[in-house]
Amino acid sequence: MAKPYLTLRDQMSPAAQAQAEAKARAVLDADVHRFLAAHPDIALVLDEMAAPLHACFGQHTAVLEVLTDGEEGDFLSLLVHMPHATAQGAAAALTRFDEAWWVHHCHRTGGLLVVDFQLEGPHV
Repeated sequence: MAKPYLTLRDQMSPAAQAQAEAKARAVLDADVHRFLAAHPDIALVLDEMAAPLHACFGQHTAVLEVLTDGEEGDFLSLLVHMPHATAQGAAAALTRFDEAWWVHHCHRTGGLLVVDFQLEGPHV
């Protein structure tokens, strides 16, 4: 099964990988788990997109959030927030990611996966 989080595993020691995996599993909320269980192909795309995301955004942990229909509670999509310090830098990173990887793979998600940035630090 694909891991439901994004990190640069190839730059981590095996012990650090195991620790990061345990931490990531603990912090994912129940909606993310249910979404990925209902859409296993999305979990595969998440796993494949980790390296391209980090190549464009730097080594940050993505924040996963499920968007739902407020009235029905139905899953609409999974939002992947990539942290970044500045709006200009984040927009440039998102453009690089879109052009290098996302445009070639977004069709695989059926519109269920959205990638965006989230400003971190004092800008928020």
